[in-house]
Amino acid sequence: MLTFVWKLVANLIPDLSPPTFANSNLTIRFLVGAVVAALLFLLGIGGGTGFIAVLYDAARGTLDVSNHIVQITSTSAETGRMAAEARDSAVDLSQQAETLKREIGAFIVSVRAS
Repeated sequence: MLTFVWKLVANLIPDLSPPTFANSNLTIRFLVGAVVAALLFLLGIGGGTGFIAVLYDAARGTLDVSNHIVQITSTSAETGRMAAEARDSAVDLSQQAETLKREIGAFIVSVRAS
């Protein structure tokens, strides 16, 4: 479906290069924008190919922002995972400290008793 839509848009606006997006939702949004731009061009709205280029650039910019949001989301998830690991390590260290405190206390009691 995406290939068909892109071929349709490419036939209407031959100077556009095909998008290469890893996220299919972003590709669909881009193609919908391109179809709308092509229809506006065919209807004579917006001043011709200059308007199409502006829409194309805006779509590219929007996709760049979307890609950055995806990257930030991924980085945030990784940060959350690392924070959970640090918390778990702190809990483990605290438990080890309590064990050491009990053992030292027991040792001191045994030294005083002897």
